[in-house]
Amino acid sequence: MGYVDKQLLSDEKTVFKTTKHWVVFFPGAAWLVLAVFSYYLHVFHYAALIPFSIAILVLLINSIDYFFSEYAITNQRVLMKEGFVWRKSIETVLSSISRSELNQTVLGRILGFGQINIFGFGGSNAYANIRHSVKFQRCLQQQLGDL
Repeated sequence: MGYVDKQLLSDEKTVFKTTKHWVVFFPGAAWLVLAVFSYYLHVFHYAALIPFSIAILVLLINSIDYFFSEYAITNQRVLMKEGFVWRKSIETVLSSISRSELNQTVLGRILGFGQINIFGFGGSNAYANIRHSVKFQRCLQQQLGDL
């Protein structure tokens, strides 16, 4: 049972649920490739430890971001939770949302991820690297239309 399931009210139902996209691992993978190239160039083997250490650190941080993030739309709210030790959670009531916006790069369109911006009467929230962001946006618009 995840964060979203624990936060549901008595008459609330989950309409759509998603997580971060695996693209969050790209920076760590790039550092790892750099470490492998620097090792095999035989310039100085110990120099490969620097990008390798950075790769491990970045992959660890991205793993926490990937495995401990949840995004959901219910019939009453939009819920977001990121983080494990330092948790960030945002719950926005559907009736307070004025508009939403989907931003996708070319790579995001190909791989199926994007950023959702939700604008409410009290400010805005950005949800980056969301898996199935188009479905998320469509479901949110449907829930806002049902109000």
